[in-house]
Amino acid sequence: YPWSPHEVFSFIRTFEHRTTWDKNVSKHIRVAEICIDKDTDLGSDLTYTRTKPIARGVISARSYLNLRKGYLDDSTGTFVESAVSVEELFDGCPERVDNTQAATMFFGSGGLFEPINGGKGCRISYLTLTDPRGWLPHKVVNKVMPNELARYFKLIRDTIASKKYPFQMIPIKYEVGEETRKEKQDDKI
Repeated sequence: YPWSPHEVFSFIRTFEHRTTWDKNVSKHIRVAEICIDKDTDLGSDLTYTRTKPIARGVISARSYLNLRKGYLDDSTGTFVESAVSVEELFDGCPERVDNTQAATMFFGSGGLFEPINGGKGCRISYLTLTDPRGWLPHKVVNKVMPNELARYFKLIRDTIASKKYPFQMIPIKYEVGEETRKEKQDDKI
C-alpha cells in the first residue's frame, strides 16, 4: 500500500461508510467504544456487521458481533488489530431481523500493518479463523476465505485511493527510533 500503516489502520477502523464502499455489507455499526488512556493502546470497540446474501441467495446473509482491539508497537511503528466474536449479551445490539446465521471467529482474527519504504508504505499480514456456520462445508470455506480476504484488502486499497470517503486519523503519539511524531485527532485524509 502506498499509505502509512497509520492511514490504512485509521481507514479500517472507520465504520461510517462501510456499507457504501463494501457492496457485500448491508449493515456495519459501532455498538460500543472502549478507550484506555495509554499512548500505545488504541482502544477497543464492539462492532456489528451483517453481510448480504451471495450466490443469488444460495448462501444467506451472515452477521458478526466482534470485539476489536487496536495496539501500536511504538518501537517499530507497526499497528496491530485483533478481533474475536462475542455473544450478543449487550444492550444496543441489533436484532437479527432476517434470521441471518451468526458467524463466529472462534480464535479470532488479527492483522499487522507494518511500515515499509521508510514508513511511507504499509505491508498488511492478516489471519482469520472464521466459521460462517450453516450448511457450508469447511473445505469450501477454507478455499473461499483467502480469496475473499484478498478481495477485501484490494477493495480497501482502491477505496482509499478514490478519496471518496474521508476518514479521521486515529490520534496517536509514538516514537520510532529518534523520530517522534504526534498525530492530532483533527487530521483528516
